[in-house]
Amino acid sequence: MARLSTQKTCSRCGFSKEESESVCERCRNGQEPYAVLQISYNASKPLKPLVLGNSSEVGVGDTVIAIGNPFGLSDTMTTGIVSGIDRSVPVEGEIIPNAIQTDAPINPGNSGGPLLDTRGKMIGMNTAILSGTNAFSGIGFAIPSNTITKIVPILIEKGYYPHGTVL
Repeated sequence: MARLSTQKTCSRCGFSKEESESVCERCRNGQEPYAVLQISYNASKPLKPLVLGNSSEVGVGDTVIAIGNPFGLSDTMTTGIVSGIDRSVPVEGEIIPNAIQTDAPINPGNSGGPLLDTRGKMIGMNTAILSGTNAFSGIGFAIPSNTITKIVPILIEKGYYPHGTVL
């Protein structure tokens, strides 16, 4: 069972060149690649959240879009296909189960960004690459949206995710 630090981590980030916002990490599950963020947003244009897709409908060969900030290059979009599903991915001594494998370029800075289907629905969260050079080598992984929808409410309620729980 992973435990969370009782400290909040807060920082400022920008959604546009004119606006910066306060982001506080509410829950982080140990060293794992997910956290719940609380965003204080005071701007003239409201934020528009992504629509979650059903990752169980994703199939090998489906076109996907990865969005992120690889190597600090903001607002970057790449495309590829789903190369595999239900992968178990070792990341820093932990296993990420049920991952979506893609050949869409995912590099350092893409982690946490959405993996979208062609309708713009979020089907996963870009998480890891398989590489000997720490740069994209053709294999990237995303945590499926269906897994995220199960983990987030538990993280918010308990402050941790019990690893004995079946996804």
